[in-house]
Amino acid sequence: MSTEEAFIDASREGDVDAVRKYIDTGGNVNYQTTRAVSWRKNIHTGDTGLLLATTYERTEIVKLLLDAGADPNIQSKDGRTPLMSSAYQGYIGIMVALIESGADINIQDKYGRTALMEASFQSQVDIINLLIKLGAHTNIQNVDGETSLIIASDRGHTAVVSALLEHGADLNIQDNDGKSALTLAKKARIKSLIRNQIRLNRWNSRKALLIMLAENGYSRPSTSLPSPLRFQSVLGNEGLVRLIVSYI
Repeated sequence: MSTEEAFIDASREGDVDAVRKYIDTGGNVNYQTTRAVSWRKNIHTGDTGLLLATTYERTEIVKLLLDAGADPNIQSKDGRTPLMSSAYQGYIGIMVALIESGADINIQDKYGRTALMEASFQSQVDIINLLIKLGAHTNIQNVDGETSLIIASDRGHTAVVSALLEHGADLNIQDNDGKSALTLAKKARIKSLIRNQIRLNRWNSRKALLIMLAENGYSRPSTSLPSPLRFQSVLGNEGLVRLIVSYI
């Protein structure tokens, strides 16, 4: 076995001394194995030592590799990154270390999955909140057109759906089969959460509309809104007309 492949095994198995020796002797910390060495059997994974150390929660080795300049954004053959693995398994400490070392929060694998999607699939609410706080986009779609919200709704993860809605996840996005988070919701509580958010969105749209009406000098009661065409002729405000059309 080559020195590089021995390093890969040491990273996976948690052999801190062997990894440190590899680093100290100038070994390539970004080496990608050609063997199937993780849980994904019978494929040439292209995993790095950092990905394997993350996957098997070898925290000390993760920190050693990052300090030695390991790139957290190198992707395996199927596009997986250490951040995706840490998000999927709920290793929040490792995840923070990866992000501090420059891990791309919104990078996608070959199936279009992100770290946020992985956390949503596994109902890792604390991970989800942190990822979004640090810049994760809630509305990215995978190759099947699914968003994190659609995934969580389909799997019945009520707490995840609630968290994503609080962070502004788009309710209207549909997957490649034309199904939305509401359509795929399997639990009554999730359906209720989504419907309540729809009502809130409509209420917020109504408030925005009434504010724009007032700003443009229109004082008729809100129960008797004029047509968009009349607004166009009276106010000449294209943005306002567009909002009225979307509201109606």
